This record gives sequence, C-alpha cells and structure tokens, in this order.
Amino acid sequence: MTMEPLEHYTAEDHARWEGDWELVRGQPLAMAPSPGIAHQRAALRLARQLDEAIWLTEIEGRRVAIEGAAVWPREG
Repeated sequence: MTMEPLEHYTAEDHARWEGDWELVRGQPLAMAPSPGIAHQRAALRLARQLDEAIWLTEIEGRRVAIEGAAVWPREG
C-alpha cells in the first residue's frame, strides 16, 4: 500500500481560509466553534455548584474533598 504525501500549507494559505481552522505542522485542523455567552455562563454556574457540592461533602461527619475517585480529608 502506497500512501500519498500530505500537502503542507503555509501561514499565507491559512490567512485565506474561511471558518475556524488552525494550521498544525502544515496540516489544516478544523476547530469547533467558540461557545456563546449563554453557554459560558451556564457552564460557569454548573462548575460553581459542582465545586460547592464537592467541597462541602461530609463522610462520617468529616468534611472531605473529592478528587476523581480518591477522597481526601479537607484541610481547614
């Protein structure tokens, strides 16, 4: 099986493209659209609620911080 060499693009090529693209080592990489303000605010509210719920978790009367699957006693 023979593979054709990939075409390498330049910064000048990139400047002419439309849409959200990045140029990585000469190869075009399509980017996801940036989130809008409503999405960013909703994500921030969710992150705050999760952070508060995690840091205020109590197990057997002790406050703990939960990191992934590990549970550590909370300092302070």
